[in-house]
Formats: sequence, structure tokens, C-alpha cells
Amino acid sequence: MGTLANIALVVLGISFLVFVTFFGRLPALRRTPIAWLHRLLWVHLPNWFTSLDQRLSGGRVTSSCSRFGNYMMYDRHPTVLIFFLALLIGGEVLYLPTAWPQLSPLHKATGAIAILLPYLFLYLSAATDAGTITAANHVPEMARYPYDFTLFHPGAVCSTCRRLKPARSKHCAVCKRCVARCDHHCIFINNCVGAANTHWFLLLLLSTALLTLYGGVLGVGLMTAQMRLGDAGCGAGHRGWRGDGRGDAAGADDEPVGVGVVGVSFVVGVLRDDDE
Repeated sequence: MGTLANIALVVLGISFLVFVTFFGRLPALRRTPIAWLHRLLWVHLPNWFTSLDQRLSGGRVTSSCSRFGNYMMYDRHPTVLIFFLALLIGGEVLYLPTAWPQLSPLHKATGAIAILLPYLFLYLSAATDAGTITAANHVPEMARYPYDFTLFHPGAVCSTCRRLKPARSKHCAVCKRCVARCDHHCIFINNCVGAANTHWFLLLLLSTALLTLYGGVLGVGLMTAQMRLGDAGCGAGHRGWRGDGRGDAAGADDEPVGVGVVGVSFVVGVLRDDDE
């Protein structure tokens, strides 16, 4: 069995388990093998494991697994942030050794900027305080936004922080704090997205999207040039997108160069105007 077939089997198996997990309790599937598998995976096997652990270790393994699960699901930890960094670094390690020598100096300069920006904005998004509401800044935060009487009502009290909730604020159960103009808690930056770091988070999204687009455009151009040179029977070597000869990739140098600079500059200007 080939590699693709093995990958397809793994994907199908995971998809089936996800389907059983989410839909196995539906009344329409109650008397089906799907419901039986759901009970086996989420009722009978856990109960059997708990019973076995009680006999062998007095429940210590189950207790440790429960604490670890609560930590992974409900506490701040950098696991997904590290995974995101691994995706960025791994993709670049696979892509750059082959593509980099074939790029012109101009594309090497713009490519280096496109590669570095996601790391910069990721650091700023993760390291910047999202807008924690404290006793020192509570009064100005109360006056920052009006209550809309739909989602946010005056007089609401945070049951954890024991303070009146400013409009558009939210208590984050993961960060254990109230955050001004809170949008959501993002596990990819291990931080909330709030009043103080929303602009960095948006720039992270934009720079990552532009890096993907830019790398895709360059990759397609390089592969197209290789295919055309191969069809033409060119044995003199591939100059691709080098500065000393553009060959069949002529004109492609000019297309993606300004994408990252223009896009990031536009968003920075919009966010600066919004903050003012």
C-alpha cells in the first residue's frame, strides 16, 4: 500500500472518530453502531480504565490525567504557540533551501522581510498585555465605551474580580482577569486579544497570510520556469528568477514584490487612524 493510501486511511479513520464523538449521542442514531461506538469510547472504556486504576494505583493515574487535562484545556500554556512556531519554521526549512538560491536579490530582500514580520507580530501579540482591568485603571475604562443595553448593561459585576464590568470588557477564564475591549482568547498567541494588542494580532494575521501568498506566487513561478525550460530541452542550467537572466519567468519579478509592503503599510495606517 502506497504512502498516499496510508495517509488517506489515517485521515478517514480520524474523521470517523470525530464523527462518532460529535454525533454518536444524537437520538436519530441511538440504535445504530455509531451510538454503540460512542458509548464504548466515552463511557465503557473510561469506566473500565478508572476501575483498573483504582485497583492498581488507588486512582493516582486517573487523578493525574484529570489534572493534566484541566491544565491543557483551562489554563494558560504555550503548547499551541509552540506548535504554530513549529509550523512556520518547518515550512520555511522545507521551502527555502531549494527556492532561495533561485531568487533575485530583490526577492531575497522582500522575502526576508515577509519571513520576519510574522515572528515580530507574534511576539508583540503574545507579550503585550491585552488590556487588563485593574483597580488603577478601572475608572477610565468605565468611561471608555458606552453601554449598548443589548450585550452590555450598566451595573453588571464581574463575579470573579468583584468590580463593575466596563462596556465591551470580558472576564477571561483562561487568563483569570478582566480584559478591556476583549475579543477572544487566542491559543495561538497564548493571550487574550483586547484593546492593547488587537492591532498586533491583526498584523500577525495579515503578515502570515501575505507570507503564504508571497511564497505560493514565488513557488508557482519557479516551478513554471523549470517546466518551461524542461519542455524546451534547455541544458544550460536554470537561471530562473535570478537577476542575471529572467528566462521564461520574465515579468514575474514585478508582480509580488510590493504585496507585503503595501498590505502591511495599509493596515498600520488604518489602525493608527482608528487609535487616534
